[in-house]
Amino acid sequence: MKLQAILATSFLIGVTASAMELKINGGKVVPVESKIIETYKDDMNFCFASRYSDGEIHLNHSKGVHTITEFQCTDWSPDNGKTWINNSKNKKIFGINSCEFPDGTRMQIGCWTSEIKKVHTLSVTTQTPEQNKKNEVTTYKCNFEIPFEANCLTHREIVILKNGNLIAPAYCHVKGEKGNRIFLICSEDKGKTWKYLSTLASDPDGKTPEGPNESTIVQLADGTLYAAWRDGGFMKYAYSSDNGKTWGQTYEFKGLKMAVAPHAKLLANGALVMVTGRPYFHLLVDWTGTGKNFQVVDIYTGSGSSYGSIFEIAPNRVMIIHDESHFSAWRNNSQFSKLVAETYDIVKDDSIKVGSGDPRAVDFKRFYSPFDGKDPKEAEVAVFYEYFNKKKKADAIANFEIMTVPEHPYPIMRITSKGNNNLVPRSEWPTFRSHALPKDATTLKTTFCVRIQDNDVDKPQFMVIGKVAVGDKMFAATVQIGKDFVKFHNSNAVKGNFMGKFTTFDLVVDGLTQKAQLFRHGETTPLIETKLNADTNSLAAGGVWWGDGSGQVYGTADLAYIGWTW
Repeated sequence: MKLQAILATSFLIGVTASAMELKINGGKVVPVESKIIETYKDDMNFCFASRYSDGEIHLNHSKGVHTITEFQCTDWSPDNGKTWINNSKNKKIFGINSCEFPDGTRMQIGCWTSEIKKVHTLSVTTQTPEQNKKNEVTTYKCNFEIPFEANCLTHREIVILKNGNLIAPAYCHVKGEKGNRIFLICSEDKGKTWKYLSTLASDPDGKTPEGPNESTIVQLADGTLYAAWRDGGFMKYAYSSDNGKTWGQTYEFKGLKMAVAPHAKLLANGALVMVTGRPYFHLLVDWTGTGKNFQVVDIYTGSGSSYGSIFEIAPNRVMIIHDESHFSAWRNNSQFSKLVAETYDIVKDDSIKVGSGDPRAVDFKRFYSPFDGKDPKEAEVAVFYEYFNKKKKADAIANFEIMTVPEHPYPIMRITSKGNNNLVPRSEWPTFRSHALPKDATTLKTTFCVRIQDNDVDKPQFMVIGKVAVGDKMFAATVQIGKDFVKFHNSNAVKGNFMGKFTTFDLVVDGLTQKAQLFRHGETTPLIETKLNADTNSLAAGGVWWGDGSGQVYGTADLAYIGWTW
């Protein structure tokens, strides 16, 4: 994933030592609870959910292989997600294209037709609190006209504006155009009648696959409308200052590989949050509440449709509903697919600062460099065992020092290991270790820039270990670098001159093929490759280990940076 500083900016996150809180600049995301809604032997995808003021949550989704054995299902929670009733019909599920009025009346609309025409029919269903108790609804239909010939597919929720009007997005394929178009319909009489309002985005020439579709709309604190949508797999967004009648410049968010079916909410603390992704599933947080400063947090890094929903169940506490499923070609580690409801506290804290501002960080999910003078633990990306700051304990068996050198434009970390495997247990060998990878991360790429010091040392002076889990088994690859060689610990050495000059390497670990490769950064032919080793250490955890002051690694090395992604 490439995180690029553009109008909407994505920052790297760090994980606390407890591996529970996910810190981002200006605050943190705190996991509270996770519940399984439903499991199934085949795929389950496309989670669209709505929450109502009495704590009911309605969920629409699909079961079965997409477009082959797929069928629609519903789930209902009467108690804010604590318990779930599967495939319930007794509450007239309003999980998609819905809203709730201040008096508790619910409304759902729907128009999902492939007919190419200008006049379409909208199905409208309402339910008052009294009707809800009796499991009754009122339904009616109304026509609306659009200024072009097209089909019509309503999508996501109805937005109640501050002036009381209703707007709802839909997307379509206009006759004679190559790509999709997103347009809005609106109601000025609480949903009794509807009419065309505006076009949000279009792609008449088919410049991107599919074109604009799957949008979410939020009215921001200042009344501005923020809209985000999928376009060719990527997320784009725009603003309206006149309640959706016109839309300004379109921007593209480049902080994710893909972004399908985004869903956004404005929280009590002013933060704008959103869920989207593919193949992974992410939470985006923008403390400014504008959609211009999103930071990305990984929620789920396995396979699935990446269609999810987010809503606020208490002030600044969100529930995220998503699927963990095979979804066509994507891979799912579990034998069963499942739908999950996860609760997080979105805590705003201006004192929390993550990331060094190092421009090299943009290519990685996790990154460390001494750019701002912090050690890996202070930077919230790793912990270390028995490495001491040289300023505090110069005679330590293993120490580090952050310093500037004329040979490198940014500060570096000088790591010195004198070997101590005969003095302490293996679990306490001096090393820097990243926080654990997600349990379903089976591939890992680590890039590091290092130079070797101590010309009179014949042993490796620097080591990097990449570990991944496949099911309940852990596999590891260990790279050792000396002044004139590089090797995997279970392979022959390859000669090279690494003494006194910075060299950047890519370590690629693939748990599925159980193979590891080491490249010079930017090259496509590996220097060396090997089969992964099964890691039987009871303390093993997927992640990245580097430095290492065991008897295998002895001497001094300068680390410019290390970054990893999965």
